[in-house]
Amino acid sequence: MSLIINNDLIWISVPKCASLSIEKALIDSELDIKLHPEYRYIYEKMKRHGALRKDVMFTEFGIHPTVCITRNWVDKWMSGLEFIWISILSSNLTPIINWNEIDNKFIYKTFDIHFSKHLHQSEFKAPIEIFKRLITNPIVEIEPVASNVLVTLLSQNYWKDNQPCTYEFDIKELHKFEEFIQKRYNISFNIPHLNTTPKIKNKIEINDELKNYLWNVFEKPFQKRNSLI
Repeated sequence: MSLIINNDLIWISVPKCASLSIEKALIDSELDIKLHPEYRYIYEKMKRHGALRKDVMFTEFGIHPTVCITRNWVDKWMSGLEFIWISILSSNLTPIINWNEIDNKFIYKTFDIHFSKHLHQSEFKAPIEIFKRLITNPIVEIEPVASNVLVTLLSQNYWKDNQPCTYEFDIKELHKFEEFIQKRYNISFNIPHLNTTPKIKNKIEINDELKNYLWNVFEKPFQKRNSLI
């Protein structure tokens, strides 16, 4: 969820970077938390999670220091891919391939430059065209699922407008973020462990070829909003 803390620090939510756990901790804390209006209804009424770009947050709340969690970009992309498959199954949809059968060739064939370009250009408008590549029963209503899960494959630089946050913490060192909030606001602050799923093996081999491919298709092309090189 996209929010501002005590009217002086903007939280930049980056999907698949412990954002759900951290936002619950922030909302449940003693801090003065204000959600961006675009997601207040989604969170309070629909109990859904979401994210907004830094420039959108600045437009709503003004320019303030920002804080976010970073993650190894390959780990983040793979986590996003797994989340998509979990979401497809939980939405009573059928993936075109079982998770345990996904391999490098499938990634090269399915997640190509067209997929990446359409994903970046669509933003929060459900990119139905590319989502249909992933399921076998597109007749049912799929727009809410598509718009909610595909954004997990976007570069973390997308949410940060290609600039580092004022304060950044690696996902493997969340205790440093806890300490930061505690010292800045003089409160007790602990992050719960949420959104954990058992890891199911697949046939993906994370080698240099795959890393180079994902970098060129999903990381390198992204420069600024709705712009690919």
